Amino acid sequence: MRRGTTPTLTFTTPYAANLIEAGFITFKQRGAIVADIPISDGNVTVSNNAISVELTQEQTLAMTTADTCKAQIRLLMTSGAATASNIVEIPVCAILKDGEIS
Repeated sequence: MRRGTTPTLTFTTPYAANLIEAGFITFKQRGAIVADIPISDGNVTVSNNAISVELTQEQTLAMTTADTCKAQIRLLMTSGAATASNIVEIPVCAILKDGEIS
């Protein structure tokens, strides 16, 4: 993903959307959480076996190109079971001009 943009990231899950009660998509870099997005957020879509999240410019600008960004999804199922995905590492690419475009 590129800093200062609004990428949509899609994660495939083994769970059907109707079995998911709640959850978070967490992005972390250098030991600090840069975005913790509930799946109930308007920028998150849960359908079939996929969860998509559109990050904001502010969220991607909070990331640094010095390290990859780690991402993980944690879910609470309708059965009451809690689950977590493997942690994935996403490269963060640079931009020439910093700041949000408005």
